[in-house]
Amino acid sequence: MPPFEKAVHLDGRDPVVTVAPTSRSGFSYLAGGCGRAAWARSVFANVSLPHVTNSASLSQHRFAVGRVDQGWVIWGYIH
Repeated sequence: MPPFEKAVHLDGRDPVVTVAPTSRSGFSYLAGGCGRAAWARSVFANVSLPHVTNSASLSQHRFAVGRVDQGWVIWGYIH
């Protein structure tokens, strides 16, 4: 475990990631801060950290992820 995680008692091992189209995220392109085309080409990724049990907000993370020429990029953190 990295020193920072150990110091604050967080354990980021074994993340569970699920993805879905942004249309199923419950958010709109306006909340995402982008245009309709970028939002439509993106996916919504939900990351759950099962070993982080002392805080729901630290164990659940949501991201907007888009495909660019160089590969996939996280362009938005949704909380």
